[in-house]
Amino acid sequence: PAEPPAKKPKKAPVYRMNINEAVDKEFEQCSFKELASAPTSALQGVATRGRDILKKFGVKTIRGLGRWKFYRMAKAIVGLSALEAKGGRAEDAALNINQALDKKHEGKELCDIAKLPPSALQGLAGWADEELGKLHVKTIADLGQWKFAQWAEWIADLAEFEDDLSA
Repeated sequence: PAEPPAKKPKKAPVYRMNINEAVDKEFEQCSFKELASAPTSALQGVATRGRDILKKFGVKTIRGLGRWKFYRMAKAIVGLSALEAKGGRAEDAALNINQALDKKHEGKELCDIAKLPPSALQGLAGWADEELGKLHVKTIADLGQWKFAQWAEWIADLAEFEDDLSA
């Protein structure tokens, strides 16, 4: 009996993806996993000043920034505020984000909450507004749409789907 034809060896893919516009030059060769564990200053534009400010909030890595609970709260508030019907809450609705907000803001509409300073989020003290202001983050909306946090989130997300190519 004739042997079946040998399978052609699979050709290794040529990788072209990069995120060079988001990371500093010395991090351009890093994997997503390496980037996720890198300091926030590896993001192009954050620098040591931004890194030092973020450290005051316990945020040290790119993954930490992308998963930072205050960014996640703000991002959700901003995103869902666009879907809010002005004055449209049903009387018996149970919808709330009381564990995310200071008590005095709990009854407000999402679109109004988005305009508040970051310290309106439960767990961020008043000093946070001044520190985040140095990073051009003056409102909850600014925090939820902050490009560096978005980049960090995307890097951390894709790190979960990355193969190790070093072998």
